[in-house]
Formats: sequence, structure tokens, C-alpha cells
Amino acid sequence: MENLTKLNRRRWAMQLALTTGLALLFLAALLWGLQGATPARADPGTLYVDSAIGSDDSNCSNPAAPCATIGYALTQAGNGDEILVAEGTYTETLDIAITVTLKGGYTMSGTLWLPQGGETVVDADGADSPVIRISNGAFVTLEDLIVQGANYTSEGGGIRIDLASAVVSGTLVRKNSAERGGGIWVEQHEGEPASLLLINSSLLTNTANQYGGGLGSSGWPTVTLNNVEVRGNIAGDSGGGLDVGRVTITNSRIVSNTAVGRGGGMWANVAYIYNSEINGNEVTGEGTVFGGGISVLNGRLDIWDSTVSGNQLVGDESIGGGIDAEGARATIVNTIISNNSAQIRGGVTVYGAVITVTNSLLISNTGDGIGGRYITGTIVNVTSADNTGCGLNVGGAVTITNSIMWGNSEPNYVCTGGCSLTYSDVEDEEITGTGNIYADPLFVDAAHGDYHLQVGSPCIDKGTSVGAPLTDIEGTPRDAVPDMGAYEWTGFRIFLPLTLRNYGP
Repeated sequence: MENLTKLNRRRWAMQLALTTGLALLFLAALLWGLQGATPARADPGTLYVDSAIGSDDSNCSNPAAPCATIGYALTQAGNGDEILVAEGTYTETLDIAITVTLKGGYTMSGTLWLPQGGETVVDADGADSPVIRISNGAFVTLEDLIVQGANYTSEGGGIRIDLASAVVSGTLVRKNSAERGGGIWVEQHEGEPASLLLINSSLLTNTANQYGGGLGSSGWPTVTLNNVEVRGNIAGDSGGGLDVGRVTITNSRIVSNTAVGRGGGMWANVAYIYNSEINGNEVTGEGTVFGGGISVLNGRLDIWDSTVSGNQLVGDESIGGGIDAEGARATIVNTIISNNSAQIRGGVTVYGAVITVTNSLLISNTGDGIGGRYITGTIVNVTSADNTGCGLNVGGAVTITNSIMWGNSEPNYVCTGGCSLTYSDVEDEEITGTGNIYADPLFVDAAHGDYHLQVGSPCIDKGTSVGAPLTDIEGTPRDAVPDMGAYEWTGFRIFLPLTLRNYGP
């Protein structure tokens, strides 16, 4: 499957760099952090906490005489202060209502406080409370912490952001439970904004009795994930990993989460996903279940340069093993959707939506590769192959060009409602259209997931440049007359290093 994971990162390199750069500038401008070691002196605005040697009987500003608990240090802090916390376990819950930076992972060595020591764990020890509550319009930065142990009967077990904003970096939120938002909850009301920027962090094995096992939200707060792992979270309703109104996800992994009803990996109204993996998630439940990997309802889904693989639905009726988009505008580009499982439309299901699918693979799904009703849109340079249902099964005005539908168990192409299929390779010869062919595309090794074209493939140089993307799924430039399918044939390859030997006299 190595070839399936070579996605086009160049197209989004500038955007990803910009996103990361803005995040870093955001942090640097608002919250001045330590770089390297901090000399042991009482800098104004810096407080120190060490449970091993500290005592809660001072103002925490002397690095040689730190306080013992984070909660006490917060009572001594003012807006803009920074609290450095030594490694160790702090059994307490925190209420933060001021703008402050909380940094864990420090160790004290002589006269220095050194970063990147051991683990700093904030443990609620089963309390009916968030481990960390952020409120009152505060802007809070949390760095290098482990947040665990809440058993909360409301929203937000690990971290609750209530009409406030937070940057959470290098932090593990694990083993928390709540009614909603087991790991993190972000609450926004009209006129009272809230936001979360989650960077280089993990949400692991959190549980919500209702929705949002890893992360949940109310209202439409700004939620951004960059280089985040969301794994092993469980929801008793929708959104095993995430259940949010609006989210942007970059360079992240949403894997092995479980929900009931809808959205094993995530549920959202609006989701922008770049260079990420949505793999191995599951939805169970009685009746009809939807969206093993992703479920988007009445909004928008943009997914680029990503994989949606190995997600499954288990229910009386199951629809949309990989992606479920209902009443939404869905754009899928340079993405591999494979080995997902549902009774109906194992890869992608769309209903009452506008859809654009470009340079993508829909392969080896249980059920149709892509299907839906009451939809409009375009499908360009897509390979839909080896699915147990149809390659494409839609009802609506959909334009399909430069695509391959081959080796699917049921009719490769079914369309009602005015579709146009041209310049494509379809196994069913009775399907007519300008430029269509009906020949084995000669994939390199479909049995092992390699859907590149062999030399001599009938799909080479048989597409149309009208509406075709400039590059393929891997970023390879397309010829003036492009190939059919997700991959452009690049000719013969020479693998280096190349050694030439002279065996002559």
C-alpha cells in the first residue's frame, strides 16, 4: 500500500507553512515563553510550582522557593503571567479566569529551571469537575501537560473552554469522561466568542456519554487542530473523535474512535481537512448508521491530500462507510478512500449535496465506491475500482470525465437524472459517451493497492484537458493530453543509485 500513501503535499505546502507560522507568531506575540534554561531569579510575571519541594505560603515568584500546587499559584498570578510547573503529578482541578501561560515539564537543577524534563500530570482523580476550566474571556496557553482523571457529569472532562480562548500545545488529554466532550469542550454563545488552537497534542481514550468523545463544542467556536492525534475515544452518540460545529484539521490523525449512530471519527457541520488520516473508526447502533469515518450535515466538507481508510459501520442499515455528506457542499481532492465498510456506499455517500471529486482513489470498499441521490457536481480523474458495489451510483446532474471505473462487483456505473460520462474507462460497454473506452486499464498491481498505470495502458493520453487538474494525486504534472484515472503515467523510472560496470577488456 506504499503507493497509496504518496499524496500531493506540494499543493498545500504553502498553506501548511502559513498555518504553522501564524500559530507560532500568535504564541510569540501574546505569550513570551522560556527559551532554554531560566536562571533562578524572581522575574516579574513568572511563577514557579514544584510539588516535591514547594510550599503554598508565598507569592510563588522565587524560583528557589516554589509553591506546591498549581491552583495556589493561580491565586497569586495576574494577567499575562507565566507559571512554570515542575515534573510530577498534581492531584487537583484548576479554574482559570485570567490570561495566563501554564508550562509543564520543568525540572530544577541548582539555580536553573530547565524545560523538557519529565512529565507534568494534572489529575482530577475522578472528580466531578473538568481537570482545567478556562472562562471569563481569558486567553490561556497550556504547554507540555498531561490532563487526566475527570469524571464530569456535564461538558468538558479534561479541558472546558467556556466563553474563552486557549492554545494547547504539546499536551496529552487522556482518560477523562464527561456527559459531552469527554476530552475537551469549547462553549460559545452569540456575542461571546470562544476558540481552541490545539497543536502537537493528543486526545486519547476519553469518553462522552453523549457526543464528542475526544472533543465537542456548542455554538460555532473556532476550533483548529494541527499535528494532533485523536485516538481511541468513545461517544455514546455521534462524533467518537470529534463532534464540532466548525473545525480545521491539518497534519493530524483521527483513528480508532467509536460512536453510536453517526460519525465514528468525526461529526461536523463544517470541516476543512488537509494532509490527515481518518482511519479505523467505527459506528454502531440500532436502525440506520452513517459515516464511519466522517459525517458532515448541512454544511461543508473540504478534504485534501488525505486518507480515509478502514472505517466501518455496524447497524441494521449502514450508509457511508468512509464519508457521509448530507445537505453539504463536499470537495474531495487528492484523497484515498479505501477499505471502508457499509451495506450501502462503502466509500462515500452524498445526499442533497454539491460534490467535487478530483484526483482521488475509491478502492476496495465494501459497498459502492461513491453514491448518492439529489446531487450535482463534477468527478474528474478519479479511479473507482474493486469495490463490492458499484464504482459510481448516483442520482442527479453529475459530470464525470477522465475517470476509471473497473473491477467493481456490481455495475461499474449507474446514474439516473442526467449524468454526463466522457473520456473515461468503463468496464460496461453499453455505457456510451464521447471519448469513453472499455478496456482493462492495466494497473501496476491492484491486488496490493498499486493503481498506477502500466506501460501500454489504454488509459494513457486518452483523457481531455478540459476541466482537468494540472497535476495528479502525487503532484506529478499532467500532460497536455492527460491520462484517465488518479495517476498520470510518468514513463520509465530509474532508481538511484545506479552503478555502471565495464566488464569488457
